[in-house]
Amino acid sequence: MSATDLPKPETNRVSPPSRARARRVLVPIDFSAGSFEILRMAQQSARNDAAAEVHAVHVYQEPKSRAEIIRHHAYEPFSGLDDVRAALAARLEFAGLSDVRLTIVTGNSATQGITRAASRLGCDLIMIARKTKSGLSGLLSRSLPEQIAKKAPCSVLLV
Repeated sequence: MSATDLPKPETNRVSPPSRARARRVLVPIDFSAGSFEILRMAQQSARNDAAAEVHAVHVYQEPKSRAEIIRHHAYEPFSGLDDVRAALAARLEFAGLSDVRLTIVTGNSATQGITRAASRLGCDLIMIARKTKSGLSGLLSRSLPEQIAKKAPCSVLLV
């Protein structure tokens, strides 16, 4: 059979790939400047598409003691979930990110909280800071971004 005998592809049933943009982007945030910078990048990208949504997701882990509250939030000890929600909303407003949708999930695992939120919100992209661990701890454990990339229900962009 020669190449001229092969059937022609049916182009009417399959459209060529397009440069699809992420419509729902999830950015995990904590109180670091880096997470808010990534959120700003996601928002700038979304401005080109009126249907795009940016979701800031924070995983809240209920502290077991006052010492744990201080250790996790050394500069801003919070007394509970409502304080964290108010502080994040205020930072979003201050950073000019008031149109970003804030979601706070509770749980013991940041990876699980972020991936479940991405699934529940129907996100097609997670943007997260690339953090590297050095030394023996980096060899023995996966970083949070690596864990999320492995378990995410959508694409993950490490920034």
